[in-house]
Amino acid sequence: MDILERASTVESREDMVQFISHLIKDYQQNKKEWANISLEEFLSGMESWIEDCDNMLADLEGVDWNLFATILIAGSRYE
Repeated sequence: MDILERASTVESREDMVQFISHLIKDYQQNKKEWANISLEEFLSGMESWIEDCDNMLADLEGVDWNLFATILIAGSRYE
């Protein structure tokens, strides 16, 4: 299963933990396929996608943006 297929199966916290683990492995094994390999590029890519995703996703009303922001901050500080 490729990383995009895995992303479509995430439905729980446990699924998300496994997905992140697979994302790390995908980065390690397929770095040449990644457009954004530095942290700055990765975050910039996320920012750009969020700005542009209205055309890609019909409903973003259910997204918990505060939780998403908290997870990003935790990733930058939590050991």
